[in-house]
Amino acid sequence: MSHGGGAREHVLVRRGRAIVGPVGHEVSLDAGDYATYLSDRPHRWGNPGRQDALLWVIHTFPRPDQSSSGRSGVPAVSRLSRSEAIAASSKRK
Repeated sequence: MSHGGGAREHVLVRRGRAIVGPVGHEVSLDAGDYATYLSDRPHRWGNPGRQDALLWVIHTFPRPDQSSSGRSGVPAVSRLSRSEAIAASSKRK
């Protein structure tokens, strides 16, 4: 599924495990992990565990005046573990 040019998905795993990301570039996430990726191309969701997973998902879309053509150098998926996310947020304060 694609959400249109320049769209991004932001995924935070609250409980369980998940596999998410663009087809061919999926990453495995555990509780507390975060990933973001361009969702304007085919991407997948999966639960490799036996228990239900709880995810928070935010879709962001570019403003009409932003171009989605500058993709070179953009990683297929960015992933932060829970400890990396906590460290990054504490540096912003």
